[in-house]
Amino acid sequence: MTGPAPLYHERRYDHPMARIIEVRRCSIAEGGTDCVVNASNEQARLGGGVSRALFLECGGAVLQDEMTETLKNEFNGRLEEGDCMVTSAGTSTRLHHVLHVPAVDYSGTRARLSRAGGVERMVTSFERLTLCAESALRAAIGVAERDGRPTSVTFPLLGAGSGGTPADVAFRAMLDGVRAVLEEAPDAPVVRIVFAVPEADRFQTCERLLQSWLTS
Repeated sequence: MTGPAPLYHERRYDHPMARIIEVRRCSIAEGGTDCVVNASNEQARLGGGVSRALFLECGGAVLQDEMTETLKNEFNGRLEEGDCMVTSAGTSTRLHHVLHVPAVDYSGTRARLSRAGGVERMVTSFERLTLCAESALRAAIGVAERDGRPTSVTFPLLGAGSGGTPADVAFRAMLDGVRAVLEEAPDAPVVRIVFAVPEADRFQTCERLLQSWLTS
């Protein structure tokens, strides 16, 4: 995808590691990282949006079959709020791991109804998106520790598609989750965090919010 060159930001914590945190105008599979986060649902079924992009990137049924088996064996068939399921990236040659978080909350206690275009739909809560970002980043740390080397992770705008959450609200929620994990584990072996935002208007919004966050 063409567009303005991404701006890169570096935030140093109280340890020797420099961690790059950036917004890029690209698809979820184009962030150039080891891990990507899938905005999934409780049943871990690949649908539209981010999930569809990963379906196409990772071999479709190959990834879905692994997700279904892992969900059954490790999560009793359902992802709950705060869960993160780790799988391979199927047949993808660009990615290594997919971190599945139940960003869309169709029936949970935090879900609320909104009306858009005369149609009522469920909207994922701010709190749930924060927990999704936290659990995904912790899972990425776990991958790094298991593999014995630093890793990197790309996030989409969780909940900003079928979840119906405005992009700025979703991004703030995710930044809250990222901050919480990095403050509790400042030496975590995650050297790069990318937020993939392909839409021009959303990219500009998230870039502005990230600049503010990095200097706060």
